[in-house]
Amino acid sequence: MLNKFFIRRNKVNIVDELFHKTTNTMRYCDQLISFSKFATFMSIRREKVANVIRKELGVFFQKNASSICMGAMVSVTTVRMSPDLSIAKVYLSIFGGKDNDEVFEKVHSSSKFIRHQLSQIVKNQLRRTPELHFYRDDSLDYAEKIEELLK
Repeated sequence: MLNKFFIRRNKVNIVDELFHKTTNTMRYCDQLISFSKFATFMSIRREKVANVIRKELGVFFQKNASSICMGAMVSVTTVRMSPDLSIAKVYLSIFGGKDNDEVFEKVHSSSKFIRHQLSQIVKNQLRRTPELHFYRDDSLDYAEKIEELLK
C-alpha cells in the first residue's frame, strides 16, 4: 500500500513539474517574441522624444523661414531617434523655394545653430539635446512620379 501511494505521488509530482516547465518555457518564448517586436519598433520614450523634437523644429522653421529657409516652407515629416537618444534623423520636406537643394544645404550647414536653439526651447523636457542629422523627404515627389507613370 505504501509503494502504490508513493508511486502515485511521484507521478503527480512529475506531471506537475512537466506542466510548470512547459508553462515557464512558454512564458520565456512569449517574452522573446515580445522583445523582438519591441526591438523592431521605437520604444515609447524614443517616440515621445521624437515627437517633441518634430513639433519644436516645425515651429522653429516656421518662425525662421526668412533667415534659414530663404523664404521656402520647410516642414518636418519624420524624426527617428537612435536607441541611446543621442542622434535624431530629421526628414524635411521643402516647398515653395526657388532652389530646394540650396535651401537644404543652408539648413544642413546651420545644423549646429538649430541644435543650440532647439536645446534652449526643450531644456526643461530633455536632459541632452540629440545631434541632428537632416535628410530630404522625397516621398511626395516619388508619389507624383508614380502617379504620372500610371496615367
